[in-house]
Amino acid sequence: LTKMATLAQVRQLVRSNTDKSLFTSAAFWADKAVSLSNGAKEDVYALARMYSLTQQYHRAINLLVQHDLVQSNLCCRYLAGSCYAATKEWQEALDVVGADDEDLASFLALCKQDAAFSPVDKIDSAMCLLRGQVQEQLDNRSKAVEAYK
Repeated sequence: LTKMATLAQVRQLVRSNTDKSLFTSAAFWADKAVSLSNGAKEDVYALARMYSLTQQYHRAINLLVQHDLVQSNLCCRYLAGSCYAATKEWQEALDVVGADDEDLASFLALCKQDAAFSPVDKIDSAMCLLRGQVQEQLDNRSKAVEAYK
């Protein structure tokens, strides 16, 4: 088999195992896909997502940071922020998702969503919701209300 055929088969195994909620198996195959694709962002995102779904939050964050996807991709930024929130590292989560709408606007401008790689629809809405939840945990009620609007 060619490398591309093998990569397509491995990606299919990731999808199949994810659909069956076999997240540990999906993470195994996603790791193979990252290796075969030399770190393609969709494979890195899939692996980080599997780590998150198996509650390996710091592994997910480290993987995204290692591949420089937190700063360059909004979906990856959201995933990192949600991982920080899951581990109750509220300030780190806020640093990633931004403290207000101006931060989100600058992230949107900076991260230029890639049409070929956009695994989450309406990511800006999800970021606002996550920011509101984080602000609540930090007892910033007025900022949480603003985020929820």
